[in-house]
Amino acid sequence: MIKVLIIYFQFFTRIPIPIAVDHPLERYRQGIYLLPLFGALLFSLLAFIYALLAYVLPIHVVWLLVLIFETIITGGFHMDALADTCDGIFSARKKEDMLRIMKDSRLGAFGGIALIFYYLLYYVLGSEVLNGLHGLVSQIGLIISLGVISRAMLALGHWQLVYSGYNPNGMGKMMVGTPKWGILLGQLLTLVILFFIIGVKALLAYGLTTVVVLFYRRHIYHLLGGMSGDTVGCMGPLSEITFLLGLLALGGL
Repeated sequence: MIKVLIIYFQFFTRIPIPIAVDHPLERYRQGIYLLPLFGALLFSLLAFIYALLAYVLPIHVVWLLVLIFETIITGGFHMDALADTCDGIFSARKKEDMLRIMKDSRLGAFGGIALIFYYLLYYVLGSEVLNGLHGLVSQIGLIISLGVISRAMLALGHWQLVYSGYNPNGMGKMMVGTPKWGILLGQLLTLVILFFIIGVKALLAYGLTTVVVLFYRRHIYHLLGGMSGDTVGCMGPLSEITFLLGLLALGGL
């Protein structure tokens, strides 16, 4: 368990952990049920930063600083996936050209627009939900729940994954063969954590997020015949936005 979490921190963040773990790819797949827990631990760091700053700064300012810290800690890992995916699928080209565009390290117009809209939505929705909460503990719980839901949806993207990336040995290839039991166990763990932190409304928001992510996944399969590392990674930002929208539509927490 500890070794799996170390691998996730090494893979998904810029936090230096100089510990070598044997069979990292196999541990990554077999430990997929721990991905939501990893999200909770990672966003607990952001929640700690939020708690420190919330005593001296307004909520909307602290939330913006938290977003900046998240980007620094993760290196914008999933933001890059979001931008690359939007550059590819909105190019309105053939499958091979879409995949080639996603592989290109340069930021295109659609990717830039997607990042602008994402951060605007994330900031506004997060501020609105946080302002509707009573007490610092509830606000901390919301931040941690965002890490849980985003990593749970990433795990869901591994379900019976068919790899269709431009690079035959690309990052998405490592997700092929992820055990179904691990993905399902991860979703169950997510429901338990969300219910414990927030309550019933979080379960409803989880349901909405799952529907949106599955529709997105179906659309990607229709366009590309499978998933790449970028299209799976895009599920993280998409799920956080949808989860916040769901909570806001339900009247906060």
